[in-house]
Amino acid sequence: MEFKLVVQYKDGKALVGISAEGCDPIFEKVEGDIATVLGTAAVLVDTAQEKWKTAKRNPKIDIPAPAQTVPTTGSGAKSVPASSSSPGAKPVPASKSSKAGSAQKPLF
Repeated sequence: MEFKLVVQYKDGKALVGISAEGCDPIFEKVEGDIATVLGTAAVLVDTAQEKWKTAKRNPKIDIPAPAQTVPTTGSGAKSVPASSSSPGAKPVPASKSSKAGSAQKPLF
């Protein structure tokens, strides 16, 4: 079986990953010198190949979709469930006065 082995190593810590076409990747964090990391990588290859013989993909998880919300206008705007809005209603843009005092804040 052909596979790809990736090692990211810095300051005695590594992330070792293995992937193969049609298979979910497997990752492991390892601490130690490069010899320790490479020894763990060899074990990870064996572990991955054994796992992929029986299950190439992780089990699918069915997660229900989140409820859709429709924002309301005004300074105290809150989201309300989409089902409670009137059918065919068009969104109303927020007034310019509600935007005047609020500056966009950085994410980070």
